[in-house]
Amino acid sequence: MDFHELMQVLLMGKQFGDPKFHWGKTRAEVIEEIKVEALAKQKKEVVHYAMAERIDEAYERWYGREKVYRAEEQIVGDGTMEVPVPAMSILKSEVVYDDEPKNPKELDRHPDKPAIMSSAQKEVQQLIDMQVGVEQTDEQVRKLQQDPTVRILNSRFVHKRKYKISPVDQKEYFDKWKSRLAAQGQHEEPGIDCVWNTFSPTLGLSAIRTLISLMCDPKWMVDSYDLSGAFLGTKLEDREVYMRLPPEAGKYANKVLRLEKSIYGLKSAGKAFMKQLGDEVLKFVERVEYKSPGDNSVHVQNAKFEKLHDDQCMYRYRDELGREMIFASYVDDIICCTTDKGLRERFFDHLRKVWAIECTGTLDRFLGIHFQRSDDGWSWKATMGSYIG
Repeated sequence: MDFHELMQVLLMGKQFGDPKFHWGKTRAEVIEEIKVEALAKQKKEVVHYAMAERIDEAYERWYGREKVYRAEEQIVGDGTMEVPVPAMSILKSEVVYDDEPKNPKELDRHPDKPAIMSSAQKEVQQLIDMQVGVEQTDEQVRKLQQDPTVRILNSRFVHKRKYKISPVDQKEYFDKWKSRLAAQGQHEEPGIDCVWNTFSPTLGLSAIRTLISLMCDPKWMVDSYDLSGAFLGTKLEDREVYMRLPPEAGKYANKVLRLEKSIYGLKSAGKAFMKQLGDEVLKFVERVEYKSPGDNSVHVQNAKFEKLHDDQCMYRYRDELGREMIFASYVDDIICCTTDKGLRERFFDHLRKVWAIECTGTLDRFLGIHFQRSDDGWSWKATMGSYIG
């Protein structure tokens, strides 16, 4: 046997002067253990170095924010155009993501209960203002309960935090609470309680990236919009729906409504809203007068939007004057890009006949993605830090 083979079979022991922790092992096994320990040590050093870098980055972010707070505390007066003073409510609000109450018990224990209840009352008032349903009398409710073909859906409030981008450090801070009343329509049977096909299209992230890449030109004005009460402005045409309001609805608590408009939570609500929104966008008509290049005769064009084939939630407007506008929506979150501000305002005045729509300014946040445009308008930066735990 050669030396290599002896290493494979000879056991180490006291009689050979080997260390006690090697007794009963072959030299080949000991060498393999040493290799494993060396690799483990190397991996540990790599992990330690990576963790140290992350800790340093976290400290730098904290220190940068702390400097903003301290700078804010040192400002005296209302500030000037040269030294803008950010709102204290934005800078001093801690970013919290996981404390949204899921049921009445959690709401009762929540430190922000008054603010949450206030947002819930605003949602109830919005239901009343938009005439979403007709309140049923006690006698009508008794008849409905005796009818085996009628199902009265329960409802609940869904409370969410809304965030805002700080103009100082471009970070996300808590802005306000938003409450939505949702029907508990999970027990609806397609084909019986609602239509068979309840599919509702949504805007794809690839479409958003493509859209923003096309907006790298100063001629484009890119703004975001919030469509308030999206489903509440959608007519409920295919069926009768009865819904009981939750205990948090104040004086309307436990009242039963016959819905005349759609509401969050119904299985067909998303499909009905997207269909009506698309119909309203396509109904917009801009009368355009232009002269043809060959002669001075005046021509008239009724310019409209057209739906893109690649994404059902994106629409494009073009006319003979060279004006363009792109409308993209993810349910009630909207991006509108245009080369003509007046045209855009006339378009949104058309949509506001059905829904309350608020402009939230130049696009800076959409579906958790943070956007930042360069000062010259030739480039955009997108980050997805809120998706990273």
